Amino acid sequence: MVDYKDGKCKSNQEDKDFKHCTIVDNTICLGCSLGYELGEDKKCSTTKYCAESSDGICISCIDNYYLGLDFNCCDVENCIYSENYICKECKDNYYYNIKEKKCIIGENNLKNCKLGDSLCQSCKDGFYLNGTDNLCYSNRDYGPFYKCNETSSYSGECIDCIEGYYLGYEDNKCSLMEDCIISENENKCLKCDQYFCLDVKTGQCIYNDDIRDEDKKYYFRCNRTNEEGTKCEICDENLSLDDNGLCIDNIHCEEKNADGSCKKCKNEKGRTYCSNKIFGCVDISLVKNCLECDNLLNFFSCTKCMDGYTLKNGFCF
Repeated sequence: MVDYKDGKCKSNQEDKDFKHCTIVDNTICLGCSLGYELGEDKKCSTTKYCAESSDGICISCIDNYYLGLDFNCCDVENCIYSENYICKECKDNYYYNIKEKKCIIGENNLKNCKLGDSLCQSCKDGFYLNGTDNLCYSNRDYGPFYKCNETSSYSGECIDCIEGYYLGYEDNKCSLMEDCIISENENKCLKCDQYFCLDVKTGQCIYNDDIRDEDKKYYFRCNRTNEEGTKCEICDENLSLDDNGLCIDNIHCEEKNADGSCKKCKNEKGRTYCSNKIFGCVDISLVKNCLECDNLLNFFSCTKCMDGYTLKNGFCF
């Protein structure tokens, strides 16, 4: 800060009376650092309409303004959290009435409500909004509405989860696992979405359209692993399970080698397949700009590229 009394620059981090102050004249702060406001006590705090602050934190507000738990001053009585001086949440047993712009005691259908007018529009943390009666119910206990944010007014099922949770579209439950469509609890999946394999041991969904990691080759085109999570147990549709627990496409194989591996694949319905020593026939769309490929475990090794592309280290450039 600049002290006009002696014209020198001094630290605005050590002296609590001038913390976050940028200009001082006769021991009075005239301006604050970016993000701080000058209060009635001539000190800098993080909130406007502050009457008294300590170390940059407001501890009391000017008349007709109220201090919330976020240390912001808001002109709404009983408000505990505000954003840009607009109330976002009231204290317990109150809800913010959007129409009247004040915190009102929540009775009847507005109990545990966070925002609303004549009907509740959103509930406080730990509750979900029931779309059929606009009441707020607890979402803490694991069940159909665990971590649910809102339910449908038609089906009564959960249609939206709280932040950080994902909705399974088959069971309409919220879990911590993305790509899970049926869950046993928030950390264990029972069925994964398309293109994902359920690892039964961990209860997690693993992307099953990538075979660049040889240690995870049993996930490729697998729907569900065994209980140990060491090999596939159920393959995607039209694939067969071999003795090593891998999913093989023999349907599109036109010609085989002496060892039984596929030598040449047949194409159908506008889709091109290439032979792979381990997985039989694999959709060539997995290998960008490639016409023929082999040994896809080796980071998608292409053997022939489209016109205009050059083959280098199994890739087309």
